[in-house]
Amino acid sequence: MTAGPKILSPEQAAERLIADLARPARLLVAISGGSDSCGLLVALSKSNLPGSGLSLFATTIDHGLRPGSADEARAVAALCGRLGIPHFIRRWEGEKPRTGISAAAREARYRLLLEVADEVDATAIVTGHTLDDQAETIAMRAARGEGDANSGLAGMARAVLLDRRRWLLRPFLETRRSDVRDFLTREGQGWIDDPSNLDPHYERVRVRGRLAQEDRFDAAAQAMAAERRTALSDAAARLVREHVTIRQGVLAHLAPAGLQGDEAVRGHALSLLAAVLGGGSMRSAATA
Repeated sequence: MTAGPKILSPEQAAERLIADLARPARLLVAISGGSDSCGLLVALSKSNLPGSGLSLFATTIDHGLRPGSADEARAVAALCGRLGIPHFIRRWEGEKPRTGISAAAREARYRLLLEVADEVDATAIVTGHTLDDQAETIAMRAARGEGDANSGLAGMARAVLLDRRRWLLRPFLETRRSDVRDFLTREGQGWIDDPSNLDPHYERVRVRGRLAQEDRFDAAAQAMAAERRTALSDAAARLVREHVTIRQGVLAHLAPAGLQGDEAVRGHALSLLAAVLGGGSMRSAATA
């Protein structure tokens, strides 16, 4: 039976990330002021020894959805100043949609993060998503999926290529939020609690409350799902490499031999090609 992930302290997660990097490297830390992202920044700054070849930068995306968001961004800037880490604030400008605000805000956040990453020529963007976020994500995907066939049950990946140009890394996916907060308390560092994290209008907030009551997260099942998704992705990559020809940068030709074999692999490969060639950042919800 596949074991679940080993739980890492914030310090261990930061040290593992730095050890895994080819250096010199430049990391852009996405920091909102909440405990997870503050913990990530502080842990990385403590693990970044002189001469390590690692440069840290930080950015806060102000979505402008709450009256105090600008003040919170300035508070984060002050923290970064104390740590000696260059900090950038980017604001989501323009009219906000009346529906689908969470998805629109997420899209704007990644777009603005990529802009800053390009400015500082970041090797990767790092976010503070924790094991708690992973459990919530899997629970939401499970509610929409089809059992073991739902690759979303693997949860968030530790590394994702954004817009085909910058890596997004999530070093805290095996770290519990409670451990991050304990770490910050020991360091004498506070954090900002976003009131939207208590608003039951948001699906994630409702799921978080239910998980807190049930206290259940099958880490072994998540690890098995991650293995299945990796195997499926590897097989799809082989199919594309051996049987797909890209024409004019927008057309994919699948050779007849590629129509043979596992239907799930073929479907995975084609849906990813459709997203990439169509300019999307991910597969559609209908095929994910």
